[in-house]
This record gives sequence, structure tokens and C-alpha cells, in this order.
Amino acid sequence: MKSKRRKMSRDKRNGQYSVRIQVGGVRKYFPLGTSRKQAEVDLTRLEKLHASGELDFHAALEEATPEPLAVEPAGDEITLRELTDVHLEWVLANRKPGTYELRERYLLAFLRYAKDRPVSEIDKLTLSGFHGWAKQHHSKSQNGGNIFLRNVKSMFLWAEDMDICRCPVRRFPYMPESPPETKRFTDEELALLLETIKPMSPDFHDMVLFALLTGLRPQEVRELERIHVQDDTPGGEYLDIHRHKTAKWTREPVKRTVPLVPEALEIIERQVSQHAWRRHVFLNEAGKPYTASVFRQRLKRWCERAGIRPRSPYALRHTFGSAEAEAGVNQAVLAQTCPPQCDSFGRIMGPPKGLRPLWRVNHTQLRTTARYSPA
Repeated sequence: MKSKRRKMSRDKRNGQYSVRIQVGGVRKYFPLGTSRKQAEVDLTRLEKLHASGELDFHAALEEATPEPLAVEPAGDEITLRELTDVHLEWVLANRKPGTYELRERYLLAFLRYAKDRPVSEIDKLTLSGFHGWAKQHHSKSQNGGNIFLRNVKSMFLWAEDMDICRCPVRRFPYMPESPPETKRFTDEELALLLETIKPMSPDFHDMVLFALLTGLRPQEVRELERIHVQDDTPGGEYLDIHRHKTAKWTREPVKRTVPLVPEALEIIERQVSQHAWRRHVFLNEAGKPYTASVFRQRLKRWCERAGIRPRSPYALRHTFGSAEAEAGVNQAVLAQTCPPQCDSFGRIMGPPKGLRPLWRVNHTQLRTTARYSPA
């Protein structure tokens, strides 16, 4: 029967690996250096000597009192390719497939740029050069290259957290970031789009209009359920959403409530009446909730049929936010709260009548909301 391999320990203060082995009835300490690979090799050698009885007390004492050594960076013995392979294997096992595909793309691009070398040789100049290279060759946006560098940073910080190697750069290059372009619909485009959809696909028309009336994220629209609809008083109906994007960034997640104007409430009632046995509000022809890709492709096709520039479902949310900003809503209010009295396009019609918090656009950072401000 194969014996169980002894477990090494690592001192986080100096990066030294070590193991304790019973020698002559006494547990002895054996330091194994700062390189994990070499420590594995030395541990195998010690186990063979112990099994054959050749590991004696004096050898243990000699190993226990080594000469002082300068602590070398733990990344000296692992190359960039090896670290990339190990990290991607972990991402594949612990994250969603989409996350793995994106991380693989960005890390392989970094590997092509930096070439295979010891991780300890990666410096700030290399990372800064990669950022510029990615922006020039792999992106057309103002923030091009940022996402590439962020994924590389994630890998290095993960490696340090897992005690694989030290992060080679303590301070990453500055990544300037501009608010992305607001991809909204104009009033004329909305009129054409809704008029084109309604006669041929009234249910999808309801879904698109509901997104415009509430400012919900596309995922929230697709996953909306009947239990999300609540009411305080007659005419005070609202959506109670516990699981939302910004809840992930707070220690104590706060539920999000979104007011429902009469037209939005009518859409919910109409859709639910058509499939009362289903918990979701919006369903496709197969009686199932829309997937992200189907929602995106269907909206794109309807835009083409209406003769307007195709946009993603997120443009519906951008349109709502822009309409609120143009109506004079303060950025802080737009990011967090909104009065319950709004017209059919979410524009404020009067002062708030209640104190119940109404999370409207619900952005993590105020600078995200700033893109909606009228020029």
C-alpha cells in the first residue's frame, strides 16, 4: 500500500518551506528552501531516506541548523507559462465557462507579448508596454488595454494568495479610464422600433417597453418573477429585487426596489395572465425565460427590421438613464433613489410622496451614472 505523502508547511514571513519527520523517536525539522518545486524534490529524497532507514539524527540536526540564506523571490522557479496553465486550470474548475474563456484570451495575449520567462523577471515596464500593445492591437475603445492588464493582475494576486509565487510588481501601471459611450436610442428610433415589433411580436414588445419603463438590467428583465411584484398601498406597486449586481459589493446587501408606473404594471398583469402556471413574467415561444444571447440577437434583428442601428439590450437601460438625466434628476439620486411618480418613460412628474427607498438605476459607482448627464 502506498504511504501518504507528508504535508509541507510554508512560513509566510520568509517564504521558507519545511517538513517535520520522525527520526529515532524524535520529530525533527527539515527546512526545504523557498522554491516549491525544489522543496517537492527534497521532500521526496527525504522520504526515500527515511523509508530505507538512512535518514539519521545527525543529518536532521545538520538540516535543522542551516547557514543563513538570503530569501529569494518565490517566483524564481516558476515560469510565466507554467503559472498561466495552473491559473487557467483553477479558473476552469472554480469559475463559470464564460469567465474562463475571457481570462484565457487575455492571459494568452500577455504570454505572447512577454514571452515565456521566470515570473520574477516581470517588471512594471513590461506591464506598461503590454497595456499599450493591447490598446493598439486588440481594442478600439478609449479604455482599450485596461481589461487585459486587469486580468494579468488578477492572476498574479491569485498566485500570491495561493502561495505559488510572489506578485512580481507591487504597484501596477496606472490605467486611465474614461466613461464608456452611452449607447442609447433616440426618441425617433424608439418610435420606429416599438411600432415595428408590436404587430408581429406583442409579447417581445412588452418586454422591450418594460425595460424602458423601469431601467432594469437585461438580466433582471429576463429573470423577473411574479414574486418580485410588491405593493404598499393601491397604486404603490413596486419591484422588490434581492439579488442584484451591486449587492455583491456590499458587506450587508441591501434589497433593491423599483417603482412601477401604471403601464409597467399592466404589462406584468398581461404577461402573467397568459401563463399563470409559470413563475417568470417574460417567456419565449417555448414557454421558457429568455437567455442572454437570444434576447440580444432578437433585439438586434428587430432593430435591423426597423431600419435603425442595432444595439444590445443594455441600450434600453442607457436610454432610461439618459431620459432621467435630461429630466433634471441629480446624479446621486439617479444612481440610488428615484421618486415614485414618473411618466411612461420614467421621467419625474412631481416631488416624492414617500420615504421608501427606490433603487432606480442602481450603480456601484457615481462615475458610472455620470455618462447619462446631458452635454
